Amino acid sequence: ALFMGACLGGSLGRLLELVDANVGDIITFSSSSTYVIVGMASMLAAMCSVPITAVVLALELAGGASYQAVLPLICGIGVALYVASVFLPSRLEGMNREEALKTVQANVADRM
Repeated sequence: ALFMGACLGGSLGRLLELVDANVGDIITFSSSSTYVIVGMASMLAAMCSVPITAVVLALELAGGASYQAVLPLICGIGVALYVASVFLPSRLEGMNREEALKTVQANVADRM
């Protein structure tokens, strides 16, 4: 979960930097390393359902020298937990594939 989240966050950060460099109208608020940390912590929180642990682990892995990533971490983890609760409800355990797909589709339709 950590590696996959770090890769996704880093690729999003690099993409935003490239778009900002070429277009010039889009402002990137953070460096790509911040996106790596936020992606890593968000994926960990969503996969393991440990949001507070993910924030603490991400801050410690970042060196603890700068706490500017706390707000993006909390926002990213909140979005990741919401998406995980919509698409992967805990009641899917013990269902076959078709039943789980119907449950997820009904859950998404109810929330929209």
